[in-house]
Amino acid sequence: MAYSHGSDQQAHLLGIKAFTHSDWFASPPSPLRECTYWSALRQEINFALVRQRPLDINLHINFVRRESFDLTVEKDWSNCCTLNLAHIIMFCFEYHQRSPTEFQVLRNALTELCDAFPATYNPFYYSRAASASVSPFPQIWFASEAAGKF
Repeated sequence: MAYSHGSDQQAHLLGIKAFTHSDWFASPPSPLRECTYWSALRQEINFALVRQRPLDINLHINFVRRESFDLTVEKDWSNCCTLNLAHIIMFCFEYHQRSPTEFQVLRNALTELCDAFPATYNPFYYSRAASASVSPFPQIWFASEAAGKF
């Protein structure tokens, strides 16, 4: 069935809910499970922002704990940023009374992430954009491929 532009039916939620609402996520973590979850969370973040609504995904999976991230590892730093954004979205759009304490926890987490910014995410070469006929974009070189995938 084809949908018109802008009318995504959010079918990704059906699959991820099958995983998050089953015993599958209670079992020990695996690379496939983690990859599936992070991919679904990023997609759900997109829909939540576009529709200005809370996330419809479980943020309390056994391997998704802030304490378990090593912020010196790029993958963990990136996933921690994603999780922090998810909590910020819930703070903004969830239907409950917001507290200054909850805001401060989110702010502290953001400060911690900024302080732990991986060195490989700093460009080692930067060149301003040339004229539009040559290249309308700047050249930015990173030491890590992960930095260019944001």
